[in-house]
Amino acid sequence: MDSFSLKSIFIIFILIFSMACEKDDEAGLLTPDFVYELTSTEVPAKLGIENKSIGANTYSWSFVGGSIESSSAATPDTITYTTPGTYDIILEVSNDNETKKIAKRFNVYAVSQK
Repeated sequence: MDSFSLKSIFIIFILIFSMACEKDDEAGLLTPDFVYELTSTEVPAKLGIENKSIGANTYSWSFVGGSIESSSAATPDTITYTTPGTYDIILEVSNDNETKKIAKRFNVYAVSQK
């Protein structure tokens, strides 16, 4: 083989190795995340959750004041809020190495009198 071919093989090897390392790094990331949707901002408000967490194998949800107070499902069932107020959705996720938490806040209002 000439030196050009050896250089090409070496460069290809380095590229493949670095791409493999990037995938290993991404696989170890733990990122808690979710989006929610309210059917209404007035009572009774139904809250739907879509879990967008990365790298988790356990989940702990808190919905204080909702029809479901807590859940360990990856994506919990719909939660209903029947009392006006400010509420927090808290998600704690874990994998074999770490635990992380995220919280999001929303408001539910009384039915407006027209």
